[in-house]
Amino acid sequence: PRHRVDYTSLAPPQKVNHFEFDAELTNKSGLAASMQNASACADVDPETFIPRTFYLKSPETLEDFALEFKLTKAICILKMWFAHMGANGKLEESFEEGVVNVALTMVQRRFGDVDELLSAESNSAEHFGFFVHPHEWNVLKEADLENPSMPNVALEHQRLERQRKAQTRRRSEAFL
Repeated sequence: PRHRVDYTSLAPPQKVNHFEFDAELTNKSGLAASMQNASACADVDPETFIPRTFYLKSPETLEDFALEFKLTKAICILKMWFAHMGANGKLEESFEEGVVNVALTMVQRRFGDVDELLSAESNSAEHFGFFVHPHEWNVLKEADLENPSMPNVALEHQRLERQRKAQTRRRSEAFL
């Protein structure tokens, strides 16, 4: 627990190297919250000059962190694929087309202009209502950044499930 100073017991010449509510500036989560709150007073996005920070004891920011983590993996996949293809790499040595398509779909949902994102040094942008479908994350979490050409089993499972559903639909239509 933080030591509280009884300011009323201080004599007039006494000074204390402390102020109330200093946690708002002296710990990372307090500073991050203060910066976010200050952005409402000034027309400046704090993410343009300090890294994005997440207070992981808060369910809301924990969810934001998880989304940012997933989005970062999608961006990494696209940047690696883009660099590989730009270096005249062989398609079979990079991520499967389905993995790239899932990453692209997520990034487009978040940012809109993917070309601008791929050429940017930073990956900051404003977003509202961003989400990641469970089937998308199943594909991306299996994508191996160290070995991009590794087959993606989640993609294969999804392909087989689509085939099974199509076959069931055809049988139902034939029955009717």
